[in-house]
Amino acid sequence: MFVASDLPAILEHTRRVIFLESRQMAIVRQDGVHIQTLSGKTIQPVIHTIPWDPIAAEKGEYRHFMHKEIHEQVRSLTDTIAGRVNIDDNRIRLPELLLTPEKAKSIQKIVITACGTAAHAGMVGKILIEQITRLPVEVDIASEFRYRDP
Repeated sequence: MFVASDLPAILEHTRRVIFLESRQMAIVRQDGVHIQTLSGKTIQPVIHTIPWDPIAAEKGEYRHFMHKEIHEQVRSLTDTIAGRVNIDDNRIRLPELLLTPEKAKSIQKIVITACGTAAHAGMVGKILIEQITRLPVEVDIASEFRYRDP
């Protein structure tokens, strides 16, 4: 079993993948994997076979995929906020949050939880979010977050 945030990282090892949807998790054990929703409902996974050739998923100039992923974080974050942040009129548009101006004004702190290279992207996000919102932002390693008592 492999767990990855991007296909090229595992294509040299396997072409059979399961994509998790929002609010799903995978429990990986030595004898297999169990997919369920965050509320505990078992999901029968669809196993996809990826036809890509690992050479097509080229690492480019990078020594390994993690190195490439680290260097692509800023672009990934920029791509994520593109179309949502307008610096000219000082507005952030996140319609899927259903956040009213009143609720937005009541936010006192933002916490980003992530693991691995996503945590590094969160650190970049922290700087940008603090500059845009003027709110304090914390970045926590997701696997350790539940053990905190802030």
